[in-house]
Amino acid sequence: MTGRILRRAGLVAFAALALAARDAAAVNVSPAVLYIDGHTREGVVTLYNSGTQAEEIEVGFQWGTHVSDDVGVVRLVLADSAPEGAPSALSWLRAYPRRLVLAPGESQVVRVIVRPPAGLAAGEYWARMVVNAVPQVPAVENTNGQATMQLRIGTRIVGGLHYRVGRLSTSLSVEHATAERDGKDVHLTLDLVRGGNAAFIGRLRARLLDAHGAVVGEEHVEPITVYRSLRWRFTLPAADASRVAAVEYTFDTERPDLPPGTALDADPIQGRVNLTEGATNVARSR
Repeated sequence: MTGRILRRAGLVAFAALALAARDAAAVNVSPAVLYIDGHTREGVVTLYNSGTQAEEIEVGFQWGTHVSDDVGVVRLVLADSAPEGAPSALSWLRAYPRRLVLAPGESQVVRVIVRPPAGLAAGEYWARMVVNAVPQVPAVENTNGQATMQLRIGTRIVGGLHYRVGRLSTSLSVEHATAERDGKDVHLTLDLVRGGNAAFIGRLRARLLDAHGAVVGEEHVEPITVYRSLRWRFTLPAADASRVAAVEYTFDTERPDLPPGTALDADPIQGRVNLTEGATNVARSR
């Protein structure tokens, strides 16, 4: 009986720890975000093993959404199912192949097929593609008291997946904004409201201004994807935060790092907020 308990402990430990982060991920996934059109209903990603060990790979899908706390710290939360009414493509997705082994220096194309229900409304539907990779190396034995566990440390790579149907639209507005100093940094906190039936894919451009309106330091540029309305806190490094009196920001859909057509057109949003507690911002379209 004891032997069975020890073996079960080893299996549980492997399941829990195989996805822990390694020093560097050996498996690369391209593209990092997959966009699938409602006409083709199919996309491809390429997996490449840049490491020195063969990797056992499993491809799956989960629901994933950005959530933020009261401060505006944003994190990605994964789940095996989507909330009721969420624009989820999770149950429609299949990967071929789903399991494979990649030798060092080898690549493999994985097809992602979408099988949506009939009569699907126009819009964008989301999921997360999850690639679990575990190297084919001898397990490391770890003894804790009377339990002996066999461990192999793997990597989990999470990418985005957008399924697009019909006519799409998106927009972004700023409901409220504050800015404050914190040591050498300036924190810009925005309550973002997303409109339309698709994610807002774009970038934030922020400039730090002194009391006379002159620019202090370099412009901060940060790519963003807004799936749902939420509070987002951006950290803006400043060469001399004591000189900063205001933050001027712009949201637009210019994304030269993405293929043409990936980011949907939307009106730019501009705003300015002073570094005073509780400052209220009025955003304007350009």
